[in-house]
Amino acid sequence: MQFVQALSGQRKQLVDKEKDRIEVEEAQLSDCSRRLYAGGVISDRGFESLRPVGTQIPRLCGLRIIHKDGLPVPPILDIRNSPYHAIAKWVAAKLKPLQHQLAPRSYRDTFDFIDDIKDVNLNGMIMFSIDVSSLLTNVPVIETVEYICEFP
Repeated sequence: MQFVQALSGQRKQLVDKEKDRIEVEEAQLSDCSRRLYAGGVISDRGFESLRPVGTQIPRLCGLRIIHKDGLPVPPILDIRNSPYHAIAKWVAAKLKPLQHQLAPRSYRDTFDFIDDIKDVNLNGMIMFSIDVSSLLTNVPVIETVEYICEFP
């Protein structure tokens, strides 16, 4: 609730600043992708896919974790259709082969995990799960919003 209250009075100010900033970010990323293309680092197709066009402000939201004490709301930054979305997809595709080398078993969800172990004989074995709360980033939301509002 603190996050919503902090944003309610400053929403227009944030949106106006971010619209201006989006255009600057698009221009910088376009220039960077143009230099990569000119240097032969990326192909025609890569250049076209990396160029941000008609992007929008990333959205910050949260999803309450109902099984934790205090009902924490970890911040989630939705960058779909932001200036960085295309570059994030490109980097993820480049890192995919490395992921398979470093973590040959990686699961999207519980169902993938169950499919992988369903034929494993677990007699005499102990299975456990660790709930790691520190993996959730603790971004100080109020301070972050204040910083964004003060950003030139």
